Amino acid sequence: MTVGLSEAPSTWKAVRRTAIDAGVPWLADPVLHRTALPGYRTSSHLKDLDFAPGLDAPPYESEEFEDSILLRRVASDSVAAQGRLGVSGYIASLFVAAGLTDPWMATNLRLMREIERTRGQAEDAEAPLLGAVPVRMMGFDTSERQDLLARSISGVRMDAVLLMLDGLSRESSPRRIVSSLRLALAIKRTGRRVLVSRPGNLRTLFLAFGIGVEVGLGRLTRYSVPDFKGSGGGGRVETLYEVPRLGTALDAADVQAIRSSRYASLLRCSCPSCEKQSTWPSRLSQAAQHDAHVMGREVAQMAQLSSSQRLDHLEDLYSDSERQTRKLRMSGYVSDALVYEAARKREALSLARSQGLYAESRIPGQLDLPL
Repeated sequence: MTVGLSEAPSTWKAVRRTAIDAGVPWLADPVLHRTALPGYRTSSHLKDLDFAPGLDAPPYESEEFEDSILLRRVASDSVAAQGRLGVSGYIASLFVAAGLTDPWMATNLRLMREIERTRGQAEDAEAPLLGAVPVRMMGFDTSERQDLLARSISGVRMDAVLLMLDGLSRESSPRRIVSSLRLALAIKRTGRRVLVSRPGNLRTLFLAFGIGVEVGLGRLTRYSVPDFKGSGGGGRVETLYEVPRLGTALDAADVQAIRSSRYASLLRCSCPSCEKQSTWPSRLSQAAQHDAHVMGREVAQMAQLSSSQRLDHLEDLYSDSERQTRKLRMSGYVSDALVYEAARKREALSLARSQGLYAESRIPGQLDLPL
């Protein structure tokens, strides 16, 4: 579970409590990528952090990091800012790369090595280090580019890679979803643990293929560069309520409508958070805690299954959730968008299996993906 260092202290404290209660690790993302984007100064907390460009300075440019003093300062300050919060591990926060020839690629590799060195000198040097790799998927949508990216970062010692994929969201096409999955597996094949940042309702798909996930409760359920270019950064959204039977999360209005219908059993939950609440309004007010328990339970369940069992389980789940979602739509309880989302996930899983993508990372050299 992750919170941005650009958030108010009350927010990261709430995330830390929620993570500890749910028994899941928590991280604080320096969101360094935002300091190279227009509008970073609109974040009242980010602009005051030591590794930011400064109150009146323009966003960072890649050429500035040819200065080794700046490189070391940003690396050191970003690590120190995380350590002061008592996080479960560190994030080597990097800048967005649009492609292999993007100047930020070379800067990121140098910054990763410097952060690795800095973390090694910290008091808790044994804490895990995650290399956050933010990329625009449109620049890494071929097998060749994905393999080159995987090789380029394989020389830096990290405990895991946190993939931040601009262009992957709940609205993505099956082709984009499978391409993103292949990139994650290409990096995993180099011997690294891989997590995908904010996969939203695609979370179970990545888990089934042996890819970890990072979630930010109350943040946008995707990683998208345009979200950070204007004022307000990634912004806040209503915390959706996870419904495992549907393989998705619903807003409060949809939940309230369904709970009074003949489909109310779809919402049944016995997680510790829901057990403490006697009314639905109180349950929904604690949606973040409920979601954390659901996600923790998903990870534990997947861990008990073999690779083939996970995929079979997911196929059954997606097929059932699509049927249930269509019934809800016919009764007017959910929108068409939720039906299309369920269908895309099922199609993406089918396409991934047909292309030979398996959790053991036996991935093909090329993908035959329909446009």
